[in-house]
Amino acid sequence: KCHVDDCGDCSKSITVCERCKDNKYLLNNTCIEKCPESYRANGNKCEKCIVDNCEVCSQSINKCEKCLNRFFSLQNTCLSSCREGYYVLPNTQICVECNSKCLDCIDNSKCK
Repeated sequence: KCHVDDCGDCSKSITVCERCKDNKYLLNNTCIEKCPESYRANGNKCEKCIVDNCEVCSQSINKCEKCLNRFFSLQNTCLSSCREGYYVLPNTQICVECNSKCLDCIDNSKCK
């Protein structure tokens, strides 16, 4: 018998789970209800997002869809602030390029 709760397959060792029972996900030899923040479900396993400071990468571990709070998305990275030449789109965590007249800007119509 498996020594890991909700484990469906521990054929190599009674203390090492290889596959969880239905509707559970394997993470660090534990079967859990859902994958935590910064992980995505792939089959019945949780995979860590490989983009630093990424909260949601549900399509692929190397494509970030939503950054953690206080981080801003730009070209598949999560930054602590938008880099020069970009501004934060209001009510989002997304960096958007300034219009061509500005080297840096507050929004799309106001240069810094």
